[in-house]
Amino acid sequence: MERISMNRNRSEISVQEGFNKYIRLKKLKNLSPETIRHYEDDYLYFSRFFDVTRPCSDITAETMYAYIEHLQKNTKANTITINTYIRALRTLFYYFMREGYTKEFKIEMLREEKSIKETYSEEELERLLKKPNIKKCNFSEYRTWVFANYLFATGNRLRTALNIKIEHVRF
Repeated sequence: MERISMNRNRSEISVQEGFNKYIRLKKLKNLSPETIRHYEDDYLYFSRFFDVTRPCSDITAETMYAYIEHLQKNTKANTITINTYIRALRTLFYYFMREGYTKEFKIEMLREEKSIKETYSEEELERLLKKPNIKKCNFSEYRTWVFANYLFATGNRLRTALNIKIEHVRF
């Protein structure tokens, strides 16, 4: 007599179920809440395009192409933003592939046009780096000068500079 199995075929798991397992795994790996929220937000955008009750096996390279076209035509998202969405989905879909929920396919990023950022002129740099008269300037002017010099000297990004604490400084 043949046994009845309650286990479904791996490829029949819905995209929603697969995503829930994926997020659970990411939380177990102790990813930051901001990273988890980023994955959830990008998944939400995708779920507005694709019926997530469908099985993971329905996701193919063509699904990604169609999603990219949808973003390009129906949103004001630029190439950088679309690539951000693709990166989050790529990690999810590669997880599906490793788990056997969907067939393997390659997900490529869009080619971005590198824009040249406008930099400070020599005159602007001189004004920014000129030390203010400590006896005549107010606190905010002096603080701004110190902060600008710190950024120029270290090359830190703004987020790093804003999160620096006294115990991080080693004289």
